[in-house]
Amino acid sequence: MIVSSLTLPVTTFAEFIAYAKANPGKLNFASAGIGTAPHLAGEMIKLQTGIEMTHVPYRGIGAAYPDVMSGKVQLAFSSIAGAVPFTADNRVRPIATTGSARSPVYPNVATVAESGLPGFDVDLWIGIYAPAGMPPAVLAKLNGELNKVLQHPELKAAFAKIGISPRGTTSGGGRGLHPRRVREMEEGDRRGQDQARVAVGEARTTADRKWKSGSGAIKRQPSRSVVCPRCSPAR
Repeated sequence: MIVSSLTLPVTTFAEFIAYAKANPGKLNFASAGIGTAPHLAGEMIKLQTGIEMTHVPYRGIGAAYPDVMSGKVQLAFSSIAGAVPFTADNRVRPIATTGSARSPVYPNVATVAESGLPGFDVDLWIGIYAPAGMPPAVLAKLNGELNKVLQHPELKAAFAKIGISPRGTTSGGGRGLHPRRVREMEEGDRRGQDQARVAVGEARTTADRKWKSGSGAIKRQPSRSVVCPRCSPAR
């Protein structure tokens, strides 16, 4: 999910995007580290909306919250479990969730998909892995017991408080989940890149029209070569 510092004058995803476009390059966003799902969610939003933000990776999302609360970092892309303690007492502001559906913990907080990016879906999931070569009977027994535990009312209630919805799978279903989610993330990244290319193309078309019509402040500058004295091969 996306949370913001109380110092940032936005309360919704749409307001966040509008602010970012009006203040290019002025926003930072925190995540639990480079390559984590929340980091990728931030990068996908940058691509799909054309906004500029600087990623600030932390060693775990908990370490980021003091900087978000102080306004040193304006936004965090966080797990819901990580955000709950800080939104519960209004130390940070929930802006949007990044999954396909609203979280039961934040029923009044819209998803990114609802807020202008249809189909956007970046969710966190946890899998349990066993050593390769485990006997099928043992694997089936372990899978069955784990699925029983996940349906225990007390466990489900505890998970619900931090926004986790237990969804057990078969062993085969779990095996296919990882590559499927990777493909979905890659597809989202491709869509974002396509949209970014369209935006660049539209900007170039507008600039060309202004140039041909003589309007605007676009001036053609003479070309020149710039050589770095430190890296010139002539040195």
